[in-house]
Amino acid sequence: LVQDYEGNRLVGPSSIAFGNDGTLYFTDSGPLGESSIENPCGSVFAITKDDNGQILRPMALKCLAHPCGVCVSPLSDDVVYVAETLKNR
Repeated sequence: LVQDYEGNRLVGPSSIAFGNDGTLYFTDSGPLGESSIENPCGSVFAITKDDNGQILRPMALKCLAHPCGVCVSPLSDDVVYVAETLKNR
């Protein structure tokens, strides 16, 4: 269970997707209205495993305007798509 990244609490994890290698990707967008085009604070994280356990790493940190939707390409785990709701992309 993830509650924070480097001491900063997550604002509201929403969407999740799994890569073929077992990596878990999730968006952290918070309540609608908390992140905006002028003040983007949404993030995307990945949880991977190594010999020491699980590693949480940011893919995009506090730079997205309400990310809400994530998927991994069926062709390659190297490609992750994120829907940035407030920018309609």
